[in-house]
Amino acid sequence: RSYAELDKEGARVDKWFRDNRIDYDVQLNDAFYAKSGFDRGHMARREDAEWGRSLALAKLSADLTCSYANAAPQVPALNRARFGAKGKWGLLETELLEKGIENEPGKAGRMCVFAGPLFDDDNDPVFKGVQIALDFFKVVVWYDGDGELRTTCYRLSQEKLVGQIEFEMLRFDEVFKTYQVPIDKIERATGLKFHPNIADRDTSSGDEDVIA
Repeated sequence: RSYAELDKEGARVDKWFRDNRIDYDVQLNDAFYAKSGFDRGHMARREDAEWGRSLALAKLSADLTCSYANAAPQVPALNRARFGAKGKWGLLETELLEKGIENEPGKAGRMCVFAGPLFDDDNDPVFKGVQIALDFFKVVVWYDGDGELRTTCYRLSQEKLVGQIEFEMLRFDEVFKTYQVPIDKIERATGLKFHPNIADRDTSSGDEDVIA
């Protein structure tokens, strides 16, 4: 049995820690999140790391995602997509990274995901002396059913949490269409520069009205 199967049965226990490769002064901790109302929002999901040659290695990989260096403060209405919650960040992850794997077997089931907060010094609020990012990005790279490399990018906001998204059939280029942004906008906002093999296969139409 896989660790992921055991995890879903209630074996999951998140034990958060600070990464000793990074200065502790720039990492949050339990004291920050206590009674804050914020979730510790995984940037790289625990579920996506739950694999390895043994159950022990799969568990270790999953546990290592619970680093404060891999989390950002997110309100539950954005972050959570379990137990009836419909957080848009969590739902986007589930739709792309779980249903996508199920619907794209073999080579097409392999995905690379880049994700993180988008800071805005002019608009982001400060909580306990910490700047809270209101927006987040995901860049998803995958092989489609024809074996072609594709790229799609998303920007989600926790500034205004209204409405719900209903999912039907999976099409990577249509999921969260109102949140899809061109990759060059992600590059400008983050300072990242993606390889041409990724950037040239962006599926965005170029629309930039992404905040609901």
